[in-house]
Amino acid sequence: MNPEQEEQKKYKPGEITETLLQRIKDVRKNSGKNPEKVYRFEFKTDQIDILNWLQSQKSDTKIFFSGREVNSVQIAGIGIASVFFRRERESIKKIFEEFDDFLDNFEDSTRFYGGVSFADDPGSGREWASFGSVKFILPRFELARGKNNTVFAANYLADELKEKEITELEREIGSINFSDGRESFPDTFISSLNFLPDLTGWKKVIEGYLNKIRLKEIRKIVAARRTEVCFDKEADPFVLLRELEKNKDKSTVFLFSFDGESFFTGSTPERLFHRDKDMLRAEAVAGTRPRGKTGEEDIQLGKDLLFSPKETREQKFVSEEISDKLKDICEYINVSEKKLLKLSTLQHLYNKIDGRLRPGTSDKDVLTGLFPTSAVSGLPKDTVMKMQKDMEPFDRGWYSGLVGFAGREESDLFVAIRSSLFRNKCAFFYSGAGIVEGSDPDNEWEEIDLKIKKFLRVFNYEN
Repeated sequence: MNPEQEEQKKYKPGEITETLLQRIKDVRKNSGKNPEKVYRFEFKTDQIDILNWLQSQKSDTKIFFSGREVNSVQIAGIGIASVFFRRERESIKKIFEEFDDFLDNFEDSTRFYGGVSFADDPGSGREWASFGSVKFILPRFELARGKNNTVFAANYLADELKEKEITELEREIGSINFSDGRESFPDTFISSLNFLPDLTGWKKVIEGYLNKIRLKEIRKIVAARRTEVCFDKEADPFVLLRELEKNKDKSTVFLFSFDGESFFTGSTPERLFHRDKDMLRAEAVAGTRPRGKTGEEDIQLGKDLLFSPKETREQKFVSEEISDKLKDICEYINVSEKKLLKLSTLQHLYNKIDGRLRPGTSDKDVLTGLFPTSAVSGLPKDTVMKMQKDMEPFDRGWYSGLVGFAGREESDLFVAIRSSLFRNKCAFFYSGAGIVEGSDPDNEWEEIDLKIKKFLRVFNYEN
């Protein structure tokens, strides 16, 4: 078979492992002739249920990423071919300077999937131990499913192919499960539900924040709540992941697990930025109202949101902050008008900000300016982040941090809101509310309930 025929061939799942092993053997013979740092072996194959495939694998490391558009390519990955990991970080700029140097070893198109914690110190909670402050991986094996095709890929560093015994490679490749069998997913029911902080503690925290705003010490702060849910059996994050992917709701769906025990998953509507070479696109999302039960009610709630002084002030803080930071690193920027971002159960204020990066700038420069935005922290940033650390009775970990992919040619990073962490028989559901002048503690509590309602409904909880 010539290279062109091989490129067009569609492999049956059962043929992939055998052909992959043969290609690896061929590369091992000629590895000295090829200067590439990473060998990527790709195989077109039949349509495969990508979430079934991912859940059925035995690997402790599992990732899933799917863009907000309905027909976006779904990416599932298992194992680790290469990793960039930091347990703690001194500054986001320093870490991503190191990450830039790390990426110089790889092809422009190589994508590393992972995330960044909200705070410099991601916390000491055991549930976040395997995530660290920054972790991006090149999966060993990937399955990518688009509208019309499915591609399986394997990634190996050149040195690995030279050093690993062929029997070890055979075992690793042979462990991939391409079974056509579909798993059954029994209903999971909620046995207990607790809030941290509870309503009394929440009101105390919010009143304290509002007093800081009245004293002009801060302008805005985002208060977060963790809803701890325990189930009648071991929690299955794939039950939620399937529902989120089925109803994408103009959001990016993700899952990350690095130890086989803690699974961070969610559906976020908020992109921090997308970079395609030197072209940059960012978004400012803030302010919340529910969707109406009727068309007329929905329009009225949207108008209330658009013309609410409190919500407009909150969204304006975010938009102006992003615009001001991008002006320093972009040749030009364009800011769209404020609009409504309508999701299935919620609607937000939203605008786009586009620009072209100046020569010599990279992701580290964008992140230094933008992350974390006031949409998840507040203003002034350093002051409110210290308050959050002192006042919040839990570790945010990667919640309100970043998730997505990064590479030399392209990066796409999203703010990890509307997210949850599954571990054993429990799950933590995270959400927050922006506190500005005019905020009411009871209303903000209800807003958080609205944001996590669709998550709880998956597990047969109605309230």
